[in-house]
Amino acid sequence: MVRFPGKSPPPVKGTYNNKNRRRDTRKILVPHELLEKAIDGLDCLEYPHECAKKVVAELRRSGGKAYYLKENPKIILTTTSGNTSYNLQALDVKSLDEVLGFEFKPRFIFGNKVETDIPYGILENPPYECPDEVPRLVILYEDEGVAGSISELLYNVKPFNELFGRPVMTRLNYVKKKGSLEDALKPGNVTLLVASEKYLKSHLDEITQLKLKSFKLVRGRSLLQIINSTKFANLTDEQKQFFSANLVAALYFKAGCVPYGVVVPKCELCNVLQTSLYVGVALARGPNGYYKGVAFLMEGLGSVVNYVDTDEILKGSSMEFGIDEAEKFGNKIGEMVMEYKEKFGEGPENLYVVRSRAFASVEATEIKKRVEREIERKLNLIERFVWKKLKKDKIVFMSPYKTKYNIGDNRAIHVKSLSNYSNLWLVQPPSFRHAVRISYHNGNLDKRLPILAYLYLRWLDFTSLTMKRRSTIAPVTYAKRYLKWLTLQDKIKKWK
Repeated sequence: MVRFPGKSPPPVKGTYNNKNRRRDTRKILVPHELLEKAIDGLDCLEYPHECAKKVVAELRRSGGKAYYLKENPKIILTTTSGNTSYNLQALDVKSLDEVLGFEFKPRFIFGNKVETDIPYGILENPPYECPDEVPRLVILYEDEGVAGSISELLYNVKPFNELFGRPVMTRLNYVKKKGSLEDALKPGNVTLLVASEKYLKSHLDEITQLKLKSFKLVRGRSLLQIINSTKFANLTDEQKQFFSANLVAALYFKAGCVPYGVVVPKCELCNVLQTSLYVGVALARGPNGYYKGVAFLMEGLGSVVNYVDTDEILKGSSMEFGIDEAEKFGNKIGEMVMEYKEKFGEGPENLYVVRSRAFASVEATEIKKRVEREIERKLNLIERFVWKKLKKDKIVFMSPYKTKYNIGDNRAIHVKSLSNYSNLWLVQPPSFRHAVRISYHNGNLDKRLPILAYLYLRWLDFTSLTMKRRSTIAPVTYAKRYLKWLTLQDKIKKWK
């Protein structure tokens, strides 16, 4: 569904307001390194987590906040370093700009080469790129008045109107009389379903099946957009402007267009990001255990090019991939990468496998091995030689997720893991209340790339242009949305 604005519409320029300034008075967690070699008879080299727990407990008893990082328990985040008997040394915290070497301030470029500071330029400018043949827009509606209002919003967006023309308007009752809703869902159409909350709830089973079918028609890019007309009717005129921008971008995306390109001045590494492929992996708990075999493949400009749906194979009691599951999943990813290479003539600069939950070393090792084998199997001798030289740098496992740590506005901390498996960034962009933890694994990677990939991918969710404090990134967001419908389908079956 299209993201609706909340009580207050998102800001048009910038994301820093008075509410954010009040946050600056809160206590900020400062990273410290624990220098003690032994605590209460415990060898801190042999039992680092136990030592960290004792230090954190004492710091909390003194009235402050304190946490340790599981990847490296020697790193303690605390507000009260002076109120402890243990030896803690404060670490240098750098600004995000200092870490990257420039200010990450994206600009948005459209099909007419116009650049803007905000993505809401989508209302005045054509999409960055589109396929030669754009699908027809069909609006299925329950209430003619609401559907007319939405159609008028779209008609007033000149670039959108020039691309799609007037939509085909069809009443839901008419479609039901002729057959079923599925009859209106075709590869040559992008379908906009406008219905009341009551209708959506009473037809939940049918709409769920319809939504899942829409993903399969074009290999992962849903052709169905759903609008809750009950919520739409309560929007103010100002909120409708933001709503229309989200809707226009979402419909462009579903039609196979790239609504806008993301350009970051002074960012040389961003060229690497734009020529890479991204596998967004979703994880959710359903009625039949954990669903962990769903992933979306996205290219560097933001187009979804394929997806993996191994729901029948990869359901289980564990959140992590078992060895057999990782083998099947890795093989599927390798197949998709080679299909992409055959279609576009060249492989990606890097392959990022991204999931909110951190990858265990066994998972990442097995998936990486299977992806590499599948790719090597389909390369010619010269390509295989080049691939073997580069493959250590090619596949990156990355896991960004929210924390409760406030390390200060526009700050970043790099932490090396004790396990030598993965490393970690704590990053707090300017508009965030808490830091995001980004764990990653690739020994030969420029350590700035995980931060850049995270910041860059946030802007590639074309279904919601309001970015303030949103920590999720495309294509993980797309995979999660698909998985939401998949788990809902199984829940409905169980209810029946």
